[in-house]
Amino acid sequence: MTADKKREQEEYEDRPANYVLGIPVGIVAAISGGTVWGLGISAMEAGANNWTPKLHFIIAFGIGVLVGWAMFKVIGKITRVGQGIAILLTLLGKFWGDALFYTFDVMYRRGAHISLNVLGWTSRDFRMFQIFLNFVVQHFWVFKLNGFEGKMVLLGDLVLASAIPWVPWGRVPKFIPTFESVGRVPERDPQRLAAKA
Repeated sequence: MTADKKREQEEYEDRPANYVLGIPVGIVAAISGGTVWGLGISAMEAGANNWTPKLHFIIAFGIGVLVGWAMFKVIGKITRVGQGIAILLTLLGKFWGDALFYTFDVMYRRGAHISLNVLGWTSRDFRMFQIFLNFVVQHFWVFKLNGFEGKMVLLGDLVLASAIPWVPWGRVPKFIPTFESVGRVPERDPQRLAAKA
């Protein structure tokens, strides 16, 4: 069994890592996850006077799942380099979603209401969105670090994104067989067996 596991490990390590396709897939996953997050939270909270830090706190985990699963599936193996790229893309995806939320929040607070359905936007809507998005991007860290809760959400983003190397979809597989004790084997006493019979 140990020899088989050693052979599996060598085959896994010798397998080429396809970063050329894996990284673009990871970028698409990060942008997609961030966009869904940004539009979804904007529909719930943009322009409102309350927000749910817990939801903002844990969403990096969901984006990390999407990025890690998609990217490592295409790369063909999990490597330390891949883990680092997945962490970076997870953070960028989360920050992109946050930027969308901040943009719609600022727009709605200033009375510039446009639909969240991007397909129905006019050229004027696109221009207005671009102006507000540019403003948000220039002042992103002011929005992100606003108040104690904002700082805690950022800490959560960093911790949950950095957890990728320890979760099942982002952990480098170990091929060392482990043996666990199932308990003591009862002693075979011929006299006791004969007495039971």
